[in-house]
Amino acid sequence: MHGLELLKKGLIWRIGNGENVQIWRDNWIPRNSSLKVSGARRRGRFRWVSQLMCSVTREWDMGMVKHIFHAHDAEEILKIRLSERSSEDLLAWHYEKIGMYSVRSGYRLAMQEVLMDANWASPSSSRDGERKLWVNVWAAPVPEKIKIFAWRLASNGLATMQNKKNRRMEVDGTCRLCGVEKETGFYAVAS
Repeated sequence: MHGLELLKKGLIWRIGNGENVQIWRDNWIPRNSSLKVSGARRRGRFRWVSQLMCSVTREWDMGMVKHIFHAHDAEEILKIRLSERSSEDLLAWHYEKIGMYSVRSGYRLAMQEVLMDANWASPSSSRDGERKLWVNVWAAPVPEKIKIFAWRLASNGLATMQNKKNRRMEVDGTCRLCGVEKETGFYAVAS
Protein backbone atom coordinates (compact mmCIF):
# COMPACT_ATOMS: atom_id res chain seq x y z
CA MET A 1 0.00 0.00 0.00
CA HIS A 2 1.41 3.39 -0.94
CA GLY A 3 1.73 6.25 1.54
CA LEU A 4 -0.96 8.55 0.16
CA GLU A 5 -3.48 5.71 -0.08
CA LEU A 6 -2.70 4.74 3.50
CA LEU A 7 -3.10 8.32 4.67
CA LYS A 8 -6.46 8.63 2.90
CA LYS A 9 -7.62 5.41 4.51
CA GLY A 10 -6.79 6.61 8.03
CA LEU A 11 -7.96 10.22 7.86
CA ILE A 12 -11.39 10.93 9.28
CA TRP A 13 -13.50 14.04 9.52
CA ARG A 14 -14.39 15.07 13.06
CA ILE A 15 -17.78 16.64 12.69
CA GLY A 16 -18.21 20.27 13.65
CA ASN A 17 -20.90 21.98 11.57
CA GLY A 18 -20.87 19.22 8.91
CA GLU A 19 -20.69 21.69 6.02
CA ASN A 20 -17.40 20.38 4.59
CA VAL A 21 -18.08 16.65 4.88
CA GLN A 22 -19.77 14.71 2.10
CA ILE A 23 -22.06 11.98 3.41
CA TRP A 24 -21.36 9.35 0.77
CA ARG A 25 -17.73 10.06 -0.14
CA ASP A 26 -15.78 11.04 2.97
CA ASN A 27 -14.52 9.11 5.99
CA TRP A 28 -16.53 10.42 8.92
CA ILE A 29 -17.99 7.52 10.90
CA PRO A 30 -15.59 6.53 13.73
CA ARG A 31 -15.53 2.74 14.06
CA ASN A 32 -13.15 -0.18 13.58
CA SER A 33 -14.33 -1.15 10.10
CA SER A 34 -14.78 1.21 7.15
CA LEU A 35 -15.01 4.86 8.15
CA LYS A 36 -17.45 5.57 5.33
CA VAL A 37 -21.16 4.91 5.06
CA SER A 38 -21.45 1.21 4.24
CA GLY A 39 -24.76 1.23 2.40
CA ALA A 40 -25.23 2.22 -1.22
CA ARG A 41 -25.80 5.89 -1.95
CA ARG A 42 -29.46 6.76 -1.76
CA ARG A 43 -31.17 8.94 -4.29
CA GLY A 44 -32.22 12.23 -2.85
CA ARG A 45 -31.10 15.66 -1.94
CA PHE A 46 -28.74 14.70 0.87
CA ARG A 47 -25.09 15.37 0.15
CA TRP A 48 -23.57 17.07 3.20
CA VAL A 49 -23.45 15.88 6.81
CA SER A 50 -24.87 19.25 7.89
CA GLN A 51 -28.15 18.25 6.23
CA LEU A 52 -28.54 15.46 8.81
CA MET A 53 -28.56 17.91 11.74
CA CYS A 54 -31.20 20.16 13.22
CA SER A 55 -29.71 23.62 12.75
CA VAL A 56 -31.47 25.09 15.80
CA THR A 57 -30.77 22.40 18.42
CA ARG A 58 -27.39 21.29 16.96
CA GLU A 59 -28.40 17.62 17.32
CA TRP A 60 -28.79 14.79 14.85
CA ASP A 61 -32.17 14.53 13.16
CA MET A 62 -32.72 11.00 14.48
CA GLY A 63 -35.72 10.22 12.29
CA MET A 64 -33.91 11.29 9.14
CA VAL A 65 -30.71 9.41 10.02
CA LYS A 66 -32.65 6.21 10.75
CA HIS A 67 -34.65 6.60 7.54
CA ILE A 68 -31.67 7.23 5.21
CA PHE A 69 -29.07 4.78 6.54
CA HIS A 70 -28.89 1.08 7.34
CA ALA A 71 -29.39 0.35 11.04
CA HIS A 72 -25.70 -0.29 11.78
CA ASP A 73 -24.65 2.99 10.10
CA ALA A 74 -27.43 4.97 11.78
CA GLU A 75 -26.42 3.61 15.19
CA GLU A 76 -22.79 4.70 14.69
CA ILE A 77 -23.77 8.12 13.32
CA LEU A 78 -26.03 8.84 16.28
CA LYS A 79 -23.13 8.04 18.65
CA ILE A 80 -21.11 10.95 17.22
CA ARG A 81 -21.28 13.82 19.68
CA LEU A 82 -21.95 17.18 18.10
CA SER A 83 -20.50 20.45 19.32
CA GLU A 84 -22.97 22.88 20.84
CA ARG A 85 -21.21 25.65 18.93
CA SER A 86 -21.05 25.69 15.16
CA SER A 87 -17.35 24.84 14.81
CA GLU A 88 -15.48 23.85 11.65
CA ASP A 89 -15.08 20.22 10.64
CA LEU A 90 -11.56 18.90 11.31
CA LEU A 91 -9.49 16.25 9.59
CA ALA A 92 -7.86 13.89 12.08
CA TRP A 93 -5.95 10.60 12.08
CA HIS A 94 -8.46 7.98 13.19
CA TYR A 95 -5.93 5.51 14.59
CA GLU A 96 -4.56 7.79 17.33
CA LYS A 97 -6.69 9.16 20.17
CA ILE A 98 -5.28 12.67 19.80
CA GLY A 99 -5.90 12.63 16.05
CA MET A 100 -2.28 13.18 14.99
CA TYR A 101 -0.62 10.78 12.55
CA SER A 102 2.22 8.68 13.92
CA VAL A 103 4.52 6.36 12.03
CA ARG A 104 3.67 3.60 14.50
CA SER A 105 -0.08 3.74 13.86
CA GLY A 106 0.47 4.15 10.11
CA TYR A 107 2.69 1.07 10.09
CA ARG A 108 0.11 -0.85 12.12
CA LEU A 109 -2.61 0.06 9.61
CA ALA A 110 -0.39 -0.90 6.67
CA MET A 111 0.41 -4.29 8.22
CA GLN A 112 -3.27 -4.86 8.93
CA GLU A 113 -4.00 -4.22 5.25
CA VAL A 114 -1.25 -6.62 4.16
CA LEU A 115 -2.64 -9.34 6.40
CA MET A 116 -6.17 -8.76 5.14
CA ASP A 117 -4.98 -8.90 1.53
CA ALA A 118 -3.23 -12.19 2.22
CA ASN A 119 -6.43 -13.55 3.80
CA TRP A 120 -4.50 -14.47 6.92
CA ALA A 121 -6.63 -12.32 9.15
CA SER A 122 -9.97 -13.79 8.15
CA PRO A 123 -10.56 -17.30 9.41
CA SER A 124 -13.48 -17.97 7.07
CA SER A 125 -11.41 -17.59 3.93
CA SER A 126 -8.31 -19.52 4.98
CA ARG A 127 -7.82 -23.25 5.05
CA ASP A 128 -8.16 -24.80 8.50
CA GLY A 129 -4.73 -26.41 8.47
CA GLU A 130 -2.99 -23.19 7.52
CA ARG A 131 -4.92 -21.25 10.14
CA LYS A 132 -4.03 -23.76 12.88
CA LEU A 133 -0.38 -23.58 11.85
CA TRP A 134 -0.31 -19.81 12.24
CA VAL A 135 -2.24 -19.88 15.50
CA ASN A 136 0.45 -22.23 16.83
CA VAL A 137 3.29 -20.11 15.43
CA TRP A 138 1.97 -16.91 17.00
CA ALA A 139 1.32 -18.69 20.33
CA ALA A 140 4.75 -20.37 20.45
CA PRO A 141 6.96 -19.50 23.45
CA VAL A 142 9.72 -17.97 21.32
CA PRO A 143 10.87 -14.35 20.91
CA GLU A 144 8.64 -12.12 18.75
CA LYS A 145 11.44 -11.63 16.23
CA ILE A 146 11.43 -15.38 15.49
CA LYS A 147 7.67 -15.34 14.88
CA ILE A 148 8.01 -12.33 12.59
CA PHE A 149 10.90 -14.00 10.75
CA ALA A 150 8.77 -17.13 10.17
CA TRP A 151 5.90 -15.01 8.88
CA ARG A 152 8.21 -13.06 6.56
CA LEU A 153 9.76 -16.28 5.31
CA ALA A 154 6.35 -17.80 4.54
CA SER A 155 5.04 -14.65 2.86
CA ASN A 156 8.17 -13.98 0.75
CA GLY A 157 8.97 -10.91 2.81
CA LEU A 158 12.68 -11.57 3.31
CA ALA A 159 15.18 -9.52 1.32
CA THR A 160 16.46 -12.48 -0.69
CA MET A 161 17.89 -11.97 -4.17
CA GLN A 162 14.88 -13.66 -5.79
CA ASN A 163 12.40 -11.48 -3.87
CA LYS A 164 14.36 -8.39 -4.87
CA LYS A 165 14.20 -9.52 -8.49
CA ASN A 166 10.44 -10.15 -8.15
CA ARG A 167 10.10 -6.55 -6.95
CA ARG A 168 11.79 -5.37 -10.14
CA MET A 169 15.10 -4.44 -8.55
CA GLU A 170 18.11 -4.73 -10.79
CA VAL A 171 19.50 -8.03 -9.50
CA ASP A 172 19.66 -11.43 -11.16
CA GLY A 173 18.10 -13.49 -8.34
CA THR A 174 20.89 -16.04 -7.94
CA CYS A 175 22.68 -16.74 -4.69
CA ARG A 176 25.81 -14.62 -4.21
CA LEU A 177 27.58 -17.45 -2.39
CA CYS A 178 27.18 -20.30 -4.87
CA GLY A 179 26.20 -18.33 -7.97
CA VAL A 180 24.02 -21.21 -9.22
CA GLU A 181 20.72 -21.54 -7.34
CA LYS A 182 17.94 -18.98 -7.09
CA GLU A 183 18.14 -17.39 -3.65
CA THR A 184 14.59 -17.93 -2.35
CA GLY A 185 13.64 -17.71 1.31
CA PHE A 186 13.70 -21.48 1.67
CA TYR A 187 17.08 -21.74 -0.05
CA ALA A 188 18.59 -19.00 2.13
CA VAL A 189 17.45 -20.72 5.33
CA ALA A 190 18.22 -24.29 4.23
CA SER A 191 21.72 -23.67 2.90
